[in-house]
Amino acid sequence: MAAGSAGRGTPPIEAPEGAQSAVSDEDKAKAEAVVSASAKDKSSERYVFYTGAREAVRASKIKDPVKREARIKSPGVGSFCEVTATQWSQAGIKATHGHVWKLQNEFRIPASQFTQEQIDHLLSTQGKRFELVDGNGKKVAR
Repeated sequence: MAAGSAGRGTPPIEAPEGAQSAVSDEDKAKAEAVVSASAKDKSSERYVFYTGAREAVRASKIKDPVKREARIKSPGVGSFCEVTATQWSQAGIKATHGHVWKLQNEFRIPASQFTQEQIDHLLSTQGKRFELVDGNGKKVAR
């Protein structure tokens, strides 16, 4: 039984006599089931997506340096966005904590982490900066 290959032109590496697989067939099946479940359609999930990073990429491609700088400095363009509990309060919305959109969370936060009032505020008054998307990243209606 060939256990592997040592490289081009080299005969296969043979497994020692009586050697058993490090992972059982049952464990392999379980792992494959987990991967399969995570790859399922995520269209039923909802996220609040920060569009600023996408706009920053678009702005960086503007050839005219004066127009590029103006676009980069405009509201709604950035690689990071934070709304603190204090800022929610200033908008007249009760909140116990803030929210941060960044590369590490793919600029999206599960809608379940917001109140309906917060989502309404972000999508109506900040509509150019935020979108409601599904788990596949497609824009969806409220």
